[in-house]
Amino acid sequence: MDLGKGLGRNSSGRGDIRGPEYLGNAFGPESSAVSLPDGAVRFFYTDKRAKPSNVYSRTSRDSGKTWGEPVLEFRTPAVPYPESDSTPIDTQTWYSTASLVDADGEIHVMFQVYYGAGTIGFSRFMDVYHIKTRDRRSAWSTAVPIRSRIWCGAAKGLTMVDRGEGWRILATFGEWKVPPVPGEGVLNSHVYYSDDGGSTWTEAEYADGRPLHSPVRPDFNGASYGAIEGSIVEISPRLLKIFMRTQTGYVYESVSADYGSTWSEAMPFRLFGSSSPAYVTKLADNRVVAFWCNQPQLPLIDAAGGGALGIYSGRDALHAAISDDGGTTWKGYREIFLDPRRNETAIKGDVGVSYPDATEMADGNLFLTTGQGNTTAMIRFAPDWLYETSRSDDFAKGLDCWSTYTVYNLEYETPGLGKKPPRTEGACLVDHPDRAGAKALHVRKADSRKPADGAIWNFPGGNGIRGVLRLRVKFNPGFAGARISLNDAFYDPWYSDGEKYAIFSLSVQPDGTIDGGARFELGQWHTLTLAWSLEDGSCEVSVDDGKPLASLALKRKPYRGTPICYLRLKSGAAETSSDLCGFLVDSVFADTGLIRSGHDAQ
Repeated sequence: MDLGKGLGRNSSGRGDIRGPEYLGNAFGPESSAVSLPDGAVRFFYTDKRAKPSNVYSRTSRDSGKTWGEPVLEFRTPAVPYPESDSTPIDTQTWYSTASLVDADGEIHVMFQVYYGAGTIGFSRFMDVYHIKTRDRRSAWSTAVPIRSRIWCGAAKGLTMVDRGEGWRILATFGEWKVPPVPGEGVLNSHVYYSDDGGSTWTEAEYADGRPLHSPVRPDFNGASYGAIEGSIVEISPRLLKIFMRTQTGYVYESVSADYGSTWSEAMPFRLFGSSSPAYVTKLADNRVVAFWCNQPQLPLIDAAGGGALGIYSGRDALHAAISDDGGTTWKGYREIFLDPRRNETAIKGDVGVSYPDATEMADGNLFLTTGQGNTTAMIRFAPDWLYETSRSDDFAKGLDCWSTYTVYNLEYETPGLGKKPPRTEGACLVDHPDRAGAKALHVRKADSRKPADGAIWNFPGGNGIRGVLRLRVKFNPGFAGARISLNDAFYDPWYSDGEKYAIFSLSVQPDGTIDGGARFELGQWHTLTLAWSLEDGSCEVSVDDGKPLASLALKRKPYRGTPICYLRLKSGAAETSSDLCGFLVDSVFADTGLIRSGHDAQ
């Protein structure tokens, strides 16, 4: 049994199945929450503005709708510095916390403090602590260091498992390697466990004798941190997994079959991922829910004056999937939170929708907190929402569920990593030409200095094999062509990787023709249907009353069962030209619950 984040009583949430409901900004970035035995939700966050820093909580008794006033829970401990026998100095708390509730209803929190200055690992350090409540949560015990004098990313991996002979707490976090190991990230992940309630901690053993690590690519767009910021979860009795952030393009996993005493080498898992952490939580009925950014990092691009330009990316959309077979297969792949500022130029520092943390509430719904910088959120939703297999949109609610941003002024960006060129909306809504009061999506290229408009829309992954997508579209006379693609991940709408890595893609020429000679009549609305089968490796294209147009071949096989879950629309305008005419979209519909071949279900 994995206590994880708290015990829900109706894990399906079937009494109130709902999609994500935004509850407001989180009280702090990279924070955590637990479900208490009385049904309340308690949110932990840090105030790092002072030394010593403070850890606060706020409590909700209505599933996250309203919250009580802040309560000071504890202050960060002092540490001896610069030598082990020096006078203790005050420390500051890192943003992140991890938390759980044990079988006795006591709360456990893992947090980090930092101190010193200068070079990481030599004169600048972090300590990772565990602290727990006592006497029915009426007081806090003394914080115990799990590991001292290291440097790590966010420490978010904390769980507890029943070994039959007692409970074991497990914690995982990174450590900066001094000296670094060539070909690997500058950090690796350690695992510690405690069999005495957190009083003492023992490091686990690793299959290759080294803490968990991952390779890095010399051409990666970002810092080469390695395998870090793991989330740890009990998949089944005795079997635990850690899911780690890496820079390989995938989430990595490590497995333990002995309650966390020993761990396998870290290997690629089936989830795409930017250099952002995943969070995996187990429900009371043993289903597992994963949260991660299914958004590949942008590649390095050439700077205008020479050199490589690395644009900050990969954290515009947070996704969720659910498994009811111990993580072998997953359903959903749905956007659970889109950055509401994705059309704006980002502020300095870490931003975006990453660093999720979730707890199952007493009503069976999930409470999620996520985000960094000026983009944080608290969300609740029913896990069964991830099993839905259809979605539609007619723009009645604007572009809330679309991503259409573009960038500009790239020619002024200097080489380097973490660059944030100005952003603005690309494809936009216009008045519908035929329906008063309605809107249509206009995809074009209004400015020759900017990339061609793109627009992406997420739908449920469904059965992961077959699906049908219908698109009501009008190609305007004089437009510069279009690309209509089906993808298995969020690819930035403005950049060409979405076409490069499409699973299926349909090109429409400026005169309306497609490969094979069929032709759309310009200036007329068409109902375009794409019906795919990954078993057959084909996508049948038809129009209006089902008239066959083309059969698209598989461009790229999805990675290890990842479903098609994105529609991508792109103007065909060339890099230095413009396309004021573009094309219009009236509505979209996707169904991925089909049990027959896609062309049989039209």
